[in-house]
Amino acid sequence: MGLGQPDWQLTHFLNLLRTTNADLSTMPQPTVLLLIMLLTTSLFTPFMNDIFGLGEEIGWRGYLLPRLMPLGKTKAYLLLGVI
Repeated sequence: MGLGQPDWQLTHFLNLLRTTNADLSTMPQPTVLLLIMLLTTSLFTPFMNDIFGLGEEIGWRGYLLPRLMPLGKTKAYLLLGVI
């Protein structure tokens, strides 16, 4: 099925980390990283979703709805809702 066994010990990641000789003492605390990620995603994600949502609304309501209106108002709205 393509399902693998999870490596809960993170052995591959830890081996890779050892080979890079990274200084982990200079890394910020995980809570700081979590707060930064939470802040950036809560500020920027809605704007990115708005861009795609607006494009979808313009496409369906601006393009498709006028082409469905010859079927009648009720049928056009129902078809647009189903699609």
